[in-house]
Amino acid sequence: MSLMLDVMRIQQILLNFLSNAVKFSPKFDCITVTVNAELVSEGRVQVKIDVKDNGIGISEEEQTRLFSPYFRT
Repeated sequence: MSLMLDVMRIQQILLNFLSNAVKFSPKFDCITVTVNAELVSEGRVQVKIDVKDNGIGISEEEQTRLFSPYFRT
């Protein structure tokens, strides 16, 4: 199986997430990145990237507004 990605977009997102995690976390040792990929149907893969930290966070409403351009249906 092969997977085609927009590598520059993924790098941009990860760099942004990690930069914010470092910037807003009082303890840098509490930053975790997890990547999961799942085959959801023939020719369709769902990739989930989680960045967890102990910073102030973003409300669910704000997350929806910020990240909606990255979702495809």
